[in-house]
Amino acid sequence: NNIKYRAVAFLGHRVSTDGNLAFEVHILDTFNEDIKGRVWIEFIDFIRGVKKFKSLPELKEQILKDIEVANLLL
Repeated sequence: NNIKYRAVAFLGHRVSTDGNLAFEVHILDTFNEDIKGRVWIEFIDFIRGVKKFKSLPELKEQILKDIEVANLLL
């Protein structure tokens, strides 16, 4: 429906968890809609590369920082 949502994305190997290759997109706005199969992803900027974290809390802390940067960019 030509609606734009703010989001952050990850593309790479999950080196801090299972090591699998993943492409994840997380919508930042309040969202309650089924959009499966109707999504177009547009990358605006690059925040950081893949990094291995010592713990899941450390990873979660970095993700929150990444979201802060994304909010400034978007």
